[in-house]
Parts: sequence; C-alpha cells; structure tokens
Amino acid sequence: MTIFQYKTPLNEKVKLYTRLKLLNVFDANEHIRSYQWFRLGVDLSGTQFGLAMDLDEYGPDPSVEYNFGLFVRREIF
Repeated sequence: MTIFQYKTPLNEKVKLYTRLKLLNVFDANEHIRSYQWFRLGVDLSGTQFGLAMDLDEYGPDPSVEYNFGLFVRREIF
C-alpha cells in the first residue's frame, strides 16, 4: 500500500489538497486485487473537499471499474 498526499497554500486560508492511495495484491501466481484512489480539492481549516476518482480491479484477469464523485474529509488531530 502506498499513500502520497500533498498540500500547498493557494492563499492565506485555502490550500490545494491532493492525495493518491494505491494498493496492489498478488499471490505467487496471479493478481488478486488492486485499487487506486485519486483526490483533488481544497483544504479549508482542516476540512478537505473536491473531486474523487476510484479505480478497482479484481481477479486474475482484471477489468477496471471506475467510480467518480465528490469527497469530504476532516482531519481531527
């Protein structure tokens, strides 16, 4: 599993928020599952929101399932 997250200020109150989460699972012979989650949005005082895209792949001969939408995320610590 790999997670990349990047925030950079756009102005005094707003930050650009980007996040990429990747998981790839294989056994000795074949592919089991993979997913990639992409997030692009803004951060306002610890709350992030914006666009989301998820890609899911299952099984030894995977086909990709796409899911697009919006996300809201709150940092509590």
